[in-house]
Amino acid sequence: MDTKVPLGVPLGADAERDSVQSLRPYRFDLIDPASMLRLARVMHEGALTHPDADSWRGLTINEHLNHALIHIYAFFREVHGTHLDHAFARLMMAVAIDQRLDDLCVGRVRAPKPPKPPKPPKPPKPLTPSGLQEGQEDNEDDGYPD
Repeated sequence: MDTKVPLGVPLGADAERDSVQSLRPYRFDLIDPASMLRLARVMHEGALTHPDADSWRGLTINEHLNHALIHIYAFFREVHGTHLDHAFARLMMAVAIDQRLDDLCVGRVRAPKPPKPPKPPKPPKPLTPSGLQEGQEDNEDDGYPD
């Protein structure tokens, strides 16, 4: 959806007063605050029960949609509880991942850095003439001197 509009286009009631503003393709005044609070409650509860509160970002869109559908079907069966709230949260997660993928594709967000490779294990200490490593003592009572 292309939302680019030339700046200075008169909009709404301001157009009657010859005032100009740029078009904003968002209408936050149409978003229900109570629904946002319910979404925030689900996210808060999830953060309390999951040590990594952002772990949902590692799942795929399809995984979130599957979980959302589970909650939607459960809502149809039970028609109470928080199934709609949880479905709403899963849909928000799917949309967020979809937006992140769009942003990565058009270069609006830097791709995350790949993880650093693990460090190789330290080599063992060299053996001394007695066959022991430096600093190691012979604690066995095998009759041989240390």
